Amino acid sequence: MGLYALSIQPLITSLQAASSVKQCWFADDASGAGSIMEIRTWWDALSTLGPDFGYFPNDRKCWIIAKPAKEESVREAFKDTSINVTVQGQKHLGAAIGSREYLEEYVSEKVTNWINDIAKLAEFALSQPQACYAAYTFGLKHRWTYFLRTLPDIQDLLEPLEDAISHMLIPAITERKCNQLDRNILALPVRLGGLGLGNPSLEARREYASSVKVTKPLVEQIVSQSHQLPEDSLTKLAQQEVRSERSKELEHRAERIKEMAPRKTQRALDLATEKGSSAWLTVLPLQDLGFNLNKREFRDAVKLRYDWPVEDIPSTCACGEAFTVDHSMICKLGGFITQRHNELRDLEAEFLSMVCSDVEIEPVLQDISGEHLNRGSNKAQDARLDIHARGFWERHRSAFFDVRVCHPNAVSYRDLEPQQIYRIHENEKKRLYSERVLDIEHGTFTPLVFTTTGGMGKECLKYHTV
Repeated sequence: MGLYALSIQPLITSLQAASSVKQCWFADDASGAGSIMEIRTWWDALSTLGPDFGYFPNDRKCWIIAKPAKEESVREAFKDTSINVTVQGQKHLGAAIGSREYLEEYVSEKVTNWINDIAKLAEFALSQPQACYAAYTFGLKHRWTYFLRTLPDIQDLLEPLEDAISHMLIPAITERKCNQLDRNILALPVRLGGLGLGNPSLEARREYASSVKVTKPLVEQIVSQSHQLPEDSLTKLAQQEVRSERSKELEHRAERIKEMAPRKTQRALDLATEKGSSAWLTVLPLQDLGFNLNKREFRDAVKLRYDWPVEDIPSTCACGEAFTVDHSMICKLGGFITQRHNELRDLEAEFLSMVCSDVEIEPVLQDISGEHLNRGSNKAQDARLDIHARGFWERHRSAFFDVRVCHPNAVSYRDLEPQQIYRIHENEKKRLYSERVLDIEHGTFTPLVFTTTGGMGKECLKYHTV
């Protein structure tokens, strides 16, 4: 593209000298704006000069968009050519130029095609919801991004598309018919607790305004027919402002949604916005890496994310208590708590073995022989920690890590903020082991506190940042 732009530049310069038409080029697609006679002069120059530069214009593929009052004059001026003339409008670089009627017809046709695509994707989602979700968020939804940014006032035309997303796609993916509050939540970005299933009708106005702002320096150069590109600093500044405005708007929208939501949903959103809790939604479901979930695993994960009811669960736990999702996360019968702890422990040890030496799982701490530890320290002779690695924080120095996974929706934590929960568990781990590791092992101790919703404590976040 860059080489083509450079090679076509002499032709553009020659046409600028031969005509006063305001021209704009994208690769070999040329467009010009001006009076009828100016356009005719420009066309004649293009037809004459073009072949010398290897450019051969095809009049049968060219269109003139004229005002209704000027249609006859245009046809008369170009009667010796095969150029098409319209007063309605025509496609241009994937967007549309012309009357409002043509724009509406053009967008409606595109919307119909997109709805058909969504219907096919929803049918596929019945058996493969995670793959369908990835196909939509990484692919399909970007098909209309360009239209949102280049065509004004089309939000009403996109309502059928939004209906298809709300009533066909989302129920197929989540197995749940969403109310308006649920739809607003799912439309939020993943980092703000949503699923990134945006509402195109709601986004259209903002996307178009942002596009106008970012491209303003370039538009000014085109209008002035300058051959110099706008300064990068102007474009980058506009892009930064647009990103900042968009981020603030989305955060404000998320806050409004939380204010309208019941307490249970507010809690779910707080947990869903924690760093790390949404990583499973932003990766491709690659089977080789074990990122692919079956339909029940994916739908249950979405339901757990928003604390939606999970169907087909027993009424009574093996321990005799009433079985609920929250109870399943804290019941010590059946080995689930041990299993999730050990899987995280083994995963962290595997990662550490890539960068550290002497990595060991469940190392036994040295016996206490005369040392005096504070009250509350673990003084057992066979005390163990989850992981040992040498050289993580400091060269050649032993580093010990202990994993804990807690359920933030347990009854005892319901009135606490996530950070308070992390602090409780980190302080408890440090009280038990920190002094013993520092004084006897001469190493470092880091508690790795996770939640069942995917969040991590302050120490754990710092550890993963390193």
